[in-house]
Amino acid sequence: MIFDNDWDFLKMQLKSAWGEKMHFIYTLLIPILILFLNKNLYFPDDITIYIYWSYIVVTTVFHGFLINLVRWRENGRFKNISLLVKSDHTVILTNILVQLIVIQIEIACFNLIMAIFVTHLSWETFVYGFLASFLAVLISSSMWSMFLLLKLKRGTFNILTGLIFILGLISLGIRPQGIMKHFLVIVSPFQLTYELYNIAFNETSLQVLLGICVGVYIIVGIILLWKISLRTPRHRL
Repeated sequence: MIFDNDWDFLKMQLKSAWGEKMHFIYTLLIPILILFLNKNLYFPDDITIYIYWSYIVVTTVFHGFLINLVRWRENGRFKNISLLVKSDHTVILTNILVQLIVIQIEIACFNLIMAIFVTHLSWETFVYGFLASFLAVLISSSMWSMFLLLKLKRGTFNILTGLIFILGLISLGIRPQGIMKHFLVIVSPFQLTYELYNIAFNETSLQVLLGICVGVYIIVGIILLWKISLRTPRHRL
């Protein structure tokens, strides 16, 4: 099947994303289960929900964007896709758009379940989650896309990114403070995404750091978009 335009490719990608049932276990079912396990805890404000949003965004981008593109590159599927679409850039941008759509639906479902079964959420929280997630997805995609530059075998790549993923998740759970928080904002997608949602409650120094990180990662993401190749690398470790 030859695509007449990028819209056809987008629809195919969306259909493929909804078919990845295992991804939704990691990205949506797990945070919902954790939410119900903690439903008797006191939720003083929206700051707590930002942790769940951050988890949903980063895990969805990790599994749906990064791992998906690496799998295509490794199994040679991209060679077939490249005959149907214009360029690598089209594949990457479409994949990001698909993850954005999936994440907006996941966060909306999570918020609805939380509002019905756990605690009241204002309509402002729903709107804020929708709007802020656009930027969160772009930043998370930019951070993970840097790993596409690594010329590693799939096994080595999975181990490396998996360790980073786990360490970032742990850092989100321990709620670091001081210099460690500032450091993790720079290097951890989880911490950066969480603090981005929580920016209104952060001190001025952290807000400035967030602004710098957002600007830098967006610029880096744009540059990488033109540099990344999804062709299978010849020399890998």
